Amino acid sequence: MMPHTPMPRQCGYVLVATLWLLAVIVVAATYFAEQVAQAVRLAQRAQDISGSLVAMESARAEVLFRLGTTALTVQGVGVEPENRIALDGRSYVDEAGGHVALQDARGLLNVNFPNEGMLVRLLVAHGVGAEHHSRLIDTLRDYVDIDGLHRLNGAEKDDYLRLGLPPPPNDLLVVADQLSHILGWRDQASLWQDRAFVDLLTASRVEMLNLNTAPEQVLAALPGATPELAAQIVHARRQQPLRSFHDVLAITDQFGAQQADWITYYPGPAIRVTISHPDVPWRHRFEVRLTPNSEVAPWRVDSYLRLPRQRGDEKDTVPLPPRQPFISVLDPSSL
Repeated sequence: MMPHTPMPRQCGYVLVATLWLLAVIVVAATYFAEQVAQAVRLAQRAQDISGSLVAMESARAEVLFRLGTTALTVQGVGVEPENRIALDGRSYVDEAGGHVALQDARGLLNVNFPNEGMLVRLLVAHGVGAEHHSRLIDTLRDYVDIDGLHRLNGAEKDDYLRLGLPPPPNDLLVVADQLSHILGWRDQASLWQDRAFVDLLTASRVEMLNLNTAPEQVLAALPGATPELAAQIVHARRQQPLRSFHDVLAITDQFGAQQADWITYYPGPAIRVTISHPDVPWRHRFEVRLTPNSEVAPWRVDSYLRLPRQRGDEKDTVPLPPRQPFISVLDPSSL
């Protein structure tokens, strides 16, 4: 008689092995399904980003077209109110979803030709104590002047090399962000924790300050000004642009006549353009210099920065005004 074979125990082993195999298959299938889903999400995100980047490029092209074909006025880009783009940094959105903001460089404090009193007041407003002011002014002057002579609290090539830092270019700054490379400035953490300070500055080759396009913080840094007075000026110019020092005196008598020499009411040839989109984590910022007499192009780009998009970049956004209608000189109704 043949020995009895323990079939139930062997069947149990087979069942356990089968269950383990099924569990492995389920885990593997779940893993691969998640990977596929993640790949689909990334592809969709890439597609969305691509569409948003196209919208940003569309906004960029539209702005450059307007700047190259539309006259600048005391009120902005364009003549008619319904077609005008303001130059005070306010945000617009075009039909494709791109956001644009234009800022007249004359509305910002110029770090290459700074009014030292205004610069000091801005430093104070951003947490820099009085004990640092002389150092910052002198190191800035030494950084951009063409000689190698030390100012009292300044720094020249040897000071930078001693610290293993690139030496000063002894030339004008290209962008205001270069301040963070200057001895003294680079150590002021309160100036670089966000862009609140540097966004009020320009390194453009323009002089004078445009009261019609300056942000409130810049207006508040004017000698004799206060935040309340700055708000009054912004409110007044929204109703009617300032055109002369007499218009300023109608608002306040806190400004002396000597300030009229370096105050203007018209935009200059340099415009800071910021392009962004809510779905893109960065923004483009470039400075356009208008060159209407050039044989190459009606403008050129002097500087470019790619910056992280910050919360509130698109706040108070309004639709981009339509283009100013083109009127042919051959149209009898236009004569």
